[in-house]
Amino acid sequence: MKQRTSLLPILVAIAIMFGVAYLANPANRPKLPEPKISVQTEEEISGLLGVIDSVASDGSFFSVLLPDGGIEEIIMNEGDSVTANNVGLLAQVSGIRELSTRRITADEVEIINEPNVFVTSPEKGNTITSPLVVFGFARVFEQVVDWRLKDSDDNIITNGFGYTHARDIGMYGPFRLDIFLPVI
Repeated sequence: MKQRTSLLPILVAIAIMFGVAYLANPANRPKLPEPKISVQTEEEISGLLGVIDSVASDGSFFSVLLPDGGIEEIIMNEGDSVTANNVGLLAQVSGIRELSTRRITADEVEIINEPNVFVTSPEKGNTITSPLVVFGFARVFEQVVDWRLKDSDDNIITNGFGYTHARDIGMYGPFRLDIFLPVI
C-alpha cells in the first residue's frame, strides 16, 4: 500500500516563511496610530491644614502633620520662610504638588490661630452615621480631648474623651475619634 503525502504542511510552512519575510520589512508593516498619552505631573493644593511638625534650619521647607496622621513636605518659595518657633502651630497651605515626589511648593502659608479644639470633619450641619469618625486638631491639657455630641435642640446625646498626638505641651496635635452612636 502506497502512502499519500499531504501537501498542506508544506504549503503552510511556505506561507509562514513568506509572511515573516514580508513583515520583516518595515515598509510592509501596518501603521498603527500613535497613542495619545496625557500625564499629569502636578496638582493644585488649596487649604491644606496641618500642624507644623518640623522646620529646616534655613526655613526653606517644613513638614506638616495631617489630621489622619499623614505627613506632607512643604517647600517655601525663595524669600519666604517658616521658623522653628512655628513648630506645633496650625498652618494652612496652598500651592502645587509635584506628583512624582509628593512635595508641595507653597504659594501661600498662613499660620492659623484657632481655638484650642478645631474639628476638620465632619462639618457643622452634616448628617452623620454610626460609627461617627471625627478628625481635628487640639491644643489641650495633657493631650486629652473631652467631647460631647449634641442634637439639633442642643441636648447632649453622648460624651467621652480622646487623645491628641501633640509633640509637646502647648502644641496642636491631630486627633481621631471613633464614636459609636446610641440608638435613638
